[in-house]
Amino acid sequence: APDFPTHPPSGSPAMPRVYAVLVVNNGSEWLSEVLDTLDSPQYPNLDLVVVDNGSADDSRNIIADRVPDERSIRFRRNVGFGRAVAGALKRGDLEATDYVLLLHDDLVLAPNALGRLIEACNQDPSVGIVGPKLREWGPEPIVQEVGGTIDRFGRAERPVEPGELDQGQHDRQRDVLFVSTAGMLIRADMLRALGGFDTRYPAFRDDLDLCWRAWLRGHRVQIVPAAVGYHIGAATRRLRRLGLGRVPRELAERHSVATMMACYQPLRLLWLMPVVFLLAAIRTIGFVATRRIGDAFAIIRAYAWNLVQLPATLGRRRAIQRNRTVTDAQIAWLFAPGLPRVVSYGEAVADWVAGGSTKAFLAEADEAEPGQQQTPSFIRTF
Repeated sequence: APDFPTHPPSGSPAMPRVYAVLVVNNGSEWLSEVLDTLDSPQYPNLDLVVVDNGSADDSRNIIADRVPDERSIRFRRNVGFGRAVAGALKRGDLEATDYVLLLHDDLVLAPNALGRLIEACNQDPSVGIVGPKLREWGPEPIVQEVGGTIDRFGRAERPVEPGELDQGQHDRQRDVLFVSTAGMLIRADMLRALGGFDTRYPAFRDDLDLCWRAWLRGHRVQIVPAAVGYHIGAATRRLRRLGLGRVPRELAERHSVATMMACYQPLRLLWLMPVVFLLAAIRTIGFVATRRIGDAFAIIRAYAWNLVQLPATLGRRRAIQRNRTVTDAQIAWLFAPGLPRVVSYGEAVADWVAGGSTKAFLAEADEAEPGQQQTPSFIRTF
């Protein structure tokens, strides 16, 4: 079994010090509501820094009116979530901090959520990262996310159906491969040891990369359903302009591939990556055949980026493999099986060659990208 580390707290065991980073990007429609919840005395021992990550809407004015200058940072353009967090962490004293809380600007935590997250970490020193159960921001108790995983070939898998009502069916606290950066609580000493986020990832799958590296260093990642966050998911629903010049499909694809190349052990990587490339080729052909040229080019650009970034990825790989304490086999149970997807793609291709439709494997591919939904109604439910 992995030798999970312990984390001696630097502050009071009853009230650890939390350094919170709220990253804002064109979120003026809901930002005031988010700041209202952070102004309430939910957790006294919390230091908050707000990062304006290149907003072009009224977010900058809302921050200027609500947040003291010494508690805010502004970037002229969107530098990506990881770089924004890194900039905020330079402002704080992580040596005197127990936990780092990451917050998206379209998330509000229930009043007791932070306390529940801290309690989960305090009860088990081997747990390094925790996240809340995410519900849709609205009047209906709809589950949005309770942690995530990928199959062995990099496709995102989530145990929640679209529109699924929260009836307590996901309320078991458990280990997961990764949790969302929306409301993610991380042990400060562990975050320093990991070196933070891969700043090449401006958005999408940065949570997978960080949590996977944490597992390889012997730190567990858990979802804590007793802590609840209400989340819009504005980026995946394309309710705001990211200013990154890339679509979610491309970013998710390229970052998943880079993370797999850095984290898998050599033998597993040797046989998995050819299958990953084959599946990508099949989807690209399917997109071209159905005249979804933009989606096809998104996949091509994702793999071209990985080719250009290969030296940097190999450098990160050497560091990750050198410091790992856990084998792929020991955490294999965290991943979804990939064989069903390979079989379904093969059947779809055979059907297409015989004159059938490509819809089967395109529908399968589209499940990796969240659907576009209408803007949620902003109704306080917490």
